[in-house]
Amino acid sequence: SIKTNGWSAVDQTISEVGVFKFSAAPPAYIDSVKLGGDTEGKFWTGALGRFYPDHFVVTVGDNGNGKMAAACNSFTYTGQPMAYGTAPSLTIEPMNALATPTVTTNYVGAFQMLAASGVSITAPTADTTQKGKDDTTFTVLAATLNAGAFANSNGTMTYTLAAGDKYTYTREANSLIAPYTSAIGLVVTAVKDGDGVAAATLPTLKPTGIPVRYGRARLLNANGSELLRLPLPLRLEYFSGATQGWQTDAADTCTTIDADDFAFAFPDGTTAKPNNLAACETAMTVD
Repeated sequence: SIKTNGWSAVDQTISEVGVFKFSAAPPAYIDSVKLGGDTEGKFWTGALGRFYPDHFVVTVGDNGNGKMAAACNSFTYTGQPMAYGTAPSLTIEPMNALATPTVTTNYVGAFQMLAASGVSITAPTADTTQKGKDDTTFTVLAATLNAGAFANSNGTMTYTLAAGDKYTYTREANSLIAPYTSAIGLVVTAVKDGDGVAAATLPTLKPTGIPVRYGRARLLNANGSELLRLPLPLRLEYFSGATQGWQTDAADTCTTIDADDFAFAFPDGTTAKPNNLAACETAMTVD
């Protein structure tokens, strides 16, 4: 109805994302077309907005926390980079400000203002549960994280971490411990779009772990005639703990060792036992 001085105020609620126009249609007895209305007699406002979400709701995605992939058969060596078997993902829902918020399904295409740069995940620097040899410091971990990828279905987004992300447990004195299962925590610290829309509560992704072993290649001593080939046993081993010590790593069928991986040193001998070998007088082969 028309109120004081020909003006009428109408309350409107916008629960979606986008740019909108509003129309008003006077009674049929008013020739609104001649007064500037459209062919249906409606008067339209200019474009109003852009309207954007009130907040995001962020949860662990359909992939769950994902899982790590073993870099060597069923395990990964300390110092060996590993990636995901299944990449972790986040489900990100843009919500309106209704009393019971709902997803803004128009948050797609040009209206999606959340980019990969708006998702912040802290690169882990240590395992979350496994302590090192000192039984105090958690085993050190280095991570390289890349920008993930978005998929959008009617406003609800799935952010999947990059397949190229790499994680490497640092090989050092404190990591010389018995095999353990990796426990990597990926703390999501921010989800914020170009309009400043953000999430109040954020999860931590915890990819399913894989066994981690501290390994070594051990070249054993041998004696024999200088006139014959001298076989030197080479054994791949892993540290099984303080009690069992080093064990042959029969599960390792992925490590390759070539002759070029070896180098010779020619220490000075003594008068009684001179060293008569020099460079290029002997060579190494790997069988």
